[in-house]
Amino acid sequence: MAILSTAGEALARLDDLANTLDNPRHRAMLQAFRRHWHGEVTGDLDAAMAELPDNSHFAVLGAVASGQPFEVNTAQAHRAIYQMMLDLKLNPGGAFSSERFAFADWGLVMEAVYSNVVYGRMLENVGKYEPDHLFLFHLRMTMVCPFSATGQMLGKRDYLAAPFSIEPADRSTIERLTALV
Repeated sequence: MAILSTAGEALARLDDLANTLDNPRHRAMLQAFRRHWHGEVTGDLDAAMAELPDNSHFAVLGAVASGQPFEVNTAQAHRAIYQMMLDLKLNPGGAFSSERFAFADWGLVMEAVYSNVVYGRMLENVGKYEPDHLFLFHLRMTMVCPFSATGQMLGKRDYLAAPFSIEPADRSTIERLTALV
């Protein structure tokens, strides 16, 4: 299956959505989420983590979670997970398509198709894949992001469905997926 959306296309859609939101708190939450995710996509961990407090919560649950679901409760541990991805020359942000948002006073929820490239060993709980080969996957996800009363993103909890597409990839797939233009 082809790349459904690049990170740059998704970022542009987030900007367009932010411009339509009448509620200033909702707009501010979406913009903070966008800054965080932009940092993930570009590998700028300082920018990604600037949106979170020291006691931020990060969880990835479901079918694809680097082989194991996990939860961490500090920004330092959250950052270490992103750094591990970067050390493997992978992208912690990936790309979204078909995103839909819901907003409340407590935070935001996003439903989307999430796409990223990982090693086969990171897909061990959804099938058998060559451990050291790269694969592009697409799956449906829901992300829950609580925010403080002052508007700070407190963390995120990602719920991942089973992939509906997994195919061989290479380094150029990562570059195309995370392209910002």
